[in-house]
Amino acid sequence: MFGLVFSPFVRMVRNPLLLLPTLVFLAVSYLLMFFFLDAIADVLFFFFFPVPGVSADLMLPFLVTSIPLQVLGVLLFLFFSFALFCWMAFSISRSMLTDKPVLDSMLEGLSNWMKTGGLAVALFCAGTLYFALGAALFFLLSLAEGASLMLLSLLILAYFLFGFFLALKFSFSFALLAKTLNARKALQESWNASRGRFWHVLAFLFLVAILYSVFLFLMDAVLGLFPESVLGDAVFLLLALISLSYLQVALAGYCKAHFSSA
Repeated sequence: MFGLVFSPFVRMVRNPLLLLPTLVFLAVSYLLMFFFLDAIADVLFFFFFPVPGVSADLMLPFLVTSIPLQVLGVLLFLFFSFALFCWMAFSISRSMLTDKPVLDSMLEGLSNWMKTGGLAVALFCAGTLYFALGAALFFLLSLAEGASLMLLSLLILAYFLFGFFLALKFSFSFALLAKTLNARKALQESWNASRGRFWHVLAFLFLVAILYSVFLFLMDAVLGLFPESVLGDAVFLLLALISLSYLQVALAGYCKAHFSSA
């Protein structure tokens, strides 16, 4: 158990190229964050509210006040970032599960973008719906009183426990997609893979989450110690690079050790 939790660090030291897909993910996500939303805003504005003779720059201040378009722009940004994350997870897992060079796995991720994109669409839509329903429950909770308040509180607790259960069951989807090259089969096998070893999987994911939370704490501490500093930004990105790579290497390593027949 502990070997599977800590061995990813050894793997990344021995094969630093495992960090390359995550580096690409962070770099492109950074560019999307600064350039994607404005471009989408322009396109959406002229698609929904075409005004002849008026430039996009003049229209943008009004667009910023348009909440529906803002929300749509944010959702599009999150979707493309998540799709890129799927490609990153596929590339790392493909390299580990098939023992192929990382660069070859990255190219395979691009050539199989319809399959990784299909999984991204399925999980992104499911996650968006889940959080939307959760937000609706919290809104109802703010209006509830007396017995209905207690009932809604129990319902919300059960709802989030159910979400945690689903997240655990589908946590190996990306790694198994790298082996099966089929989004539906990857979801099915991830669901079935923990059958008979639920508590073992839960303990593994719990230990991995603890290590990842340590990285998050360090990243937050770096931003606090070095605000608006080039050194702080560099250390922050390095920690993000290592932590995100660690998650994928750990999940793929667990699949290789226990689900080789999946």
